[in-house]
Amino acid sequence: MVDANSVGDSLLIQAQNYSNGIKYSCFISISEPPGPPGKPQLLPDSPSLDRDVFTIRWEPPEYDGGSPVLGYLVEHRRTGSPYWVRASPHMVEDTELMVSGLEPGWRYQFRITAENVVGFSEPGPLSEPLTVTYQRSPAAAPSFIRALHDTTALEDEKVEFTVQVEGIPTPKVSWYKDGFEIFSSRRQRIVTDNDISTLIIHQAALMDEGEIKCTATNRAGHSITKARLRLEAPPTIRLPKQYEDGLLFEMGEIIKLKVSMAGMPPPTARWLHNGEPLTSGGRYEITHTDRYLNLRISDARRADRGEYQAHGVNSLGEDVASFLVTVTDRPLPPGKAKVVMTLGKSVTLSWSEPEDDGGCKIGNYIVEYFRVISV
Repeated sequence: MVDANSVGDSLLIQAQNYSNGIKYSCFISISEPPGPPGKPQLLPDSPSLDRDVFTIRWEPPEYDGGSPVLGYLVEHRRTGSPYWVRASPHMVEDTELMVSGLEPGWRYQFRITAENVVGFSEPGPLSEPLTVTYQRSPAAAPSFIRALHDTTALEDEKVEFTVQVEGIPTPKVSWYKDGFEIFSSRRQRIVTDNDISTLIIHQAALMDEGEIKCTATNRAGHSITKARLRLEAPPTIRLPKQYEDGLLFEMGEIIKLKVSMAGMPPPTARWLHNGEPLTSGGRYEITHTDRYLNLRISDARRADRGEYQAHGVNSLGEDVASFLVTVTDRPLPPGKAKVVMTLGKSVTLSWSEPEDDGGCKIGNYIVEYFRVISV
């Protein structure tokens, strides 16, 4: 059994299954195209600074057809022409539109059509005829009076790039770093005052190095100026956290040491062991990349223990980082045992510690004896 009732803008459908007594119901929304919007009105004041731009406004439909209005189609035509032309390439979501580009000397009328999910309404009432009597305001493509130039700066210093641009109407200025647009933040700020715009980097870092680009755009054209920012910094060496308490290796292991090193110009780097410079060759292999200084020692020996230093130097300064390396092995034999005292069947012995404990504290000693048979 099915019952259907109209409830406002919806259709209520109910059904009952007689075998189990369960009732089912659902609502079906009923929609239709909206009613026509109101008559377009020309606003006396336009928010635009361009004399050839004006704003029209209209009232939404009194009836939306049971579904929200998605947008409006705005059209215009010359008086007496049967052809309507879209005033905007896209549907207008608001109930007003800024219009430009009409030819002077002609009279124009506007009409508005509303749209919802079902379709378009009938066009609303025509606007009063508008006579275009003004000439289009002059325009000139942007050009940079003061362009960007390559800049070299020290790390952590303030860096500024300034441009001066002319054009009619006033161009919009944008800044870019390696192709990505820059916006004001804690580290950097953009200040634009009339025809002068400045990019300020408060504390320049090595990551700021690269191409800086400034663009100026208005309706008449587009202009670009570019420069490269080069950062200089004294060497900076950073040790991994596990190096702070020293490193431990076993005899025969491969010792691999790696520290980060930055600086511009690129630092001259070297390794020192107990104050003595190391060079590649034999068991030693030294490599230096843009970011890291590496040392590889094959077949570790006890002689490889001690203090290691990473050293970097360039024209702006130098830096040194030190840490300890321990290579462990079995201890050397202790000294010869001596009888200190005898008492009955007891004897007291003494001996000296090993000259090399193998890199670890001696935990205990094993004392053994054997009987000597007297003849």
